[in-house]
Amino acid sequence: MSISSRMVTPSFVMTTSPEESTSILSMPFGPSVVRTASATALPARMFDDWASRPRVRSESSLRMKIGCPLIRWDIGIGRWKFARLYKRCGTVPGTARPSSVTGSDKYLAGNRPFMLELEHDFRVVDVHCRLEADADTGRRGRAVSPEKLERELSQAGIVQAVVFPEPEPENYLRANNAVARHAVDRPFVPFARLNGPRDPTGTPVSKLRSLAAARRSEHLSPDDVEQYGYGDRFQGFKLDPARDGLPGDAVLDVMEAVELPVLVHVGESFPPAAVENTLLRRSFPVIMAHFGGFPLNRELMDDALGLLSRFDGCYVDTSAVRYRHVLERAMLEHPDRVLFGSGAPDVHPTVGLMEILTLDVPEDAMRKAFTNNPSRVIPAVAPA
Repeated sequence: MSISSRMVTPSFVMTTSPEESTSILSMPFGPSVVRTASATALPARMFDDWASRPRVRSESSLRMKIGCPLIRWDIGIGRWKFARLYKRCGTVPGTARPSSVTGSDKYLAGNRPFMLELEHDFRVVDVHCRLEADADTGRRGRAVSPEKLERELSQAGIVQAVVFPEPEPENYLRANNAVARHAVDRPFVPFARLNGPRDPTGTPVSKLRSLAAARRSEHLSPDDVEQYGYGDRFQGFKLDPARDGLPGDAVLDVMEAVELPVLVHVGESFPPAAVENTLLRRSFPVIMAHFGGFPLNRELMDDALGLLSRFDGCYVDTSAVRYRHVLERAMLEHPDRVLFGSGAPDVHPTVGLMEILTLDVPEDAMRKAFTNNPSRVIPAVAPA
């Protein structure tokens, strides 16, 4: 115990050296009694008190719950809440790590440094997720298993997701079947990935080559596509013409007959103009991935948005679009043509979703991108 005559402010905490001690001065005009405690013992007792008896502090737009094994932050901003920061308990003198943690909290507290969950009031459908057929290794970007993708979607509050295979050097029959198998009993809506012999670049030389191009053994046949379209395992098709080639007219005719939506990788290697020349005059719905500007080509994105005004069956998804003003413009000018896509696993679904939630657009425009538009274009994701 020591005496102080110095004027201090309320609740001022001071640590002095060389002796390791903490002085807590809590009276507005300078207390005559100053309590001294160990600088390590005091935080230990405070942590133990918070961990054993979680407390709630309520302020405008902020509710904080502190406890062990998890720390939860609920921050209400506008229409959404950024919630649940799970944090592994550290070793603090005077505290013990809990031994009985059950359910998902056991996984979160024991196997992950931290994990975020997003709480919002929307029913969200993700129309752009890539799934590795072998489930254990990814040949492009980060590898993700079906279980991990399902868990990440759940963390983001996404109820369903369109999935399609990784690029394959050989026939897509095996990869498509694997994705359909992984989708069983999961919130996945599988799209069959198609390839073809045609050169998609649109140059005069490529057009001549495409006329003479013949389907090879690794290319899916019209019968394969017809089986995909009229069966119940696949709800649409995925095209990446620059990587896989463009299907021939016979396959496109079958795709038009089954009337399933087509998700197309569009960007510098297969620009919106090529989509217009090869696909948009067909009757099936066309979803141009990445706003038609992969990777981050604003001019091509503007071209793609121009196509929305000219073709009723043309849509865009938001995957890999980092420009706020482009997203806001599309959702304000074409609210019925924008579909949410995260681009998982390259982008965590929570990150992709927050890019939309933080836009300065009406809530109704968000709801259309998350639920209404995907449900109209892909009937399999419509609410039951």
